[in-house]
Amino acid sequence: LLLGCAAQGTASGGPEDLEGPKLISVHPQNKTVEISPNQKIILSFNELLDPVSIQTAVRISENHKIKINGRYIIIKPKNKWTTNKVLTIYLSRKIIG
Repeated sequence: LLLGCAAQGTASGGPEDLEGPKLISVHPQNKTVEISPNQKIILSFNELLDPVSIQTAVRISENHKIKINGRYIIIKPKNKWTTNKVLTIYLSRKIIG
């Protein structure tokens, strides 16, 4: 019995992606007031994300943990989000898919 899977070599896959991932939704919504101290923030994109690019492309005004899951960036507080304070998330154009 001989089994094989796919041909070896580089994938052709179509035209080069020059635009990169686009943010399509944020949960909770932008400008939400009074999120819970343990609230996850989920950023959804239109394509799969490169986990290596995320670590330098996302900055947040408080201590946090970031998890990448396919097309999603999930942001959690390291302890708890500070109450009565604006939480700012900066996304650079260095995010790649």
